[in-house]
Amino acid sequence: MVIGAVSLIVGIRMIRGNPPAVRMEPWKVRGNPNAKVFIVEFSDFECPYCNKIRPALKDVLDAYPNDLKILFKQFPLSIHPAAEPAAEASECAADQNKFWDYHDYLFDHVKDWYDAKDLKTIFTGYAGQLGLDANQFRYCLDSGAKKSVVEENKKEGRHLFVQGTPTCILNGRKVLTSNKPEDIKKLVQAELDKVKRP
Repeated sequence: MVIGAVSLIVGIRMIRGNPPAVRMEPWKVRGNPNAKVFIVEFSDFECPYCNKIRPALKDVLDAYPNDLKILFKQFPLSIHPAAEPAAEASECAADQNKFWDYHDYLFDHVKDWYDAKDLKTIFTGYAGQLGLDANQFRYCLDSGAKKSVVEENKKEGRHLFVQGTPTCILNGRKVLTSNKPEDIKKLVQAELDKVKRP
């Protein structure tokens, strides 16, 4: 909890200036790709608070399907040793156009894998259950092909002073500090009102 609080405080300091841009990764965007209101979510698959904010973000996206997009960024924390392999696994799933299916499955089944010994076997099993080519998926995991993608996401987060998860940044300026849909909706609506002004 302390890590999350520090992250929000630093984030609020960061947003006073012009934050660096984040790289768009279309396979990790939910909502309207052309929306002008934009949430970047830095997350960790092993983080319980990241799991708790998911329903709120979904609710907000459902309320603004044409006016909002949410970009997921990997930010596995060192205190969660299984989070980085999970992040890589989700990126391997993205190669087969199943990033969001795999993302949801990891969060929904986190209690089954977070302290497991053989993560690759478990994650490959999940791939098979979701209809992916398990051999292609396992090759991706074994090769370490997605380590650089995860590291690049983490680097982007560090440039934005992200230290804990979840950290959600709205239109590059405001850090969302609540997991209540009504609170997030108010901030999204305020941003929408700004961008729609003549």
